[in-house]
Amino acid sequence: MRPRSSSCSRRPAARWAIRPVSTFALNLAIALGSGPAVDHSVFLLSRYRDERAAGAGREAASLARARRPAPPSPTPRRP
Repeated sequence: MRPRSSSCSRRPAARWAIRPVSTFALNLAIALGSGPAVDHSVFLLSRYRDERAAGAGREAASLARARRPAPPSPTPRRP
């Protein structure tokens, strides 16, 4: 059996190597990423159900849900 050459077994470190991340930072990133995603999906589902309750068919409700603009977000009044 031939021994491996040292040039094949060692590779130079990548410039953007993966670095260890703390468990807290990973959990925080997942929470901050999944929170808005879940909120948006619930929002779209409620729009779809509103259209279906108004009498629209499946496709019409889906298209109306996508075309209707989002309601304006409330802005705080300045004193």
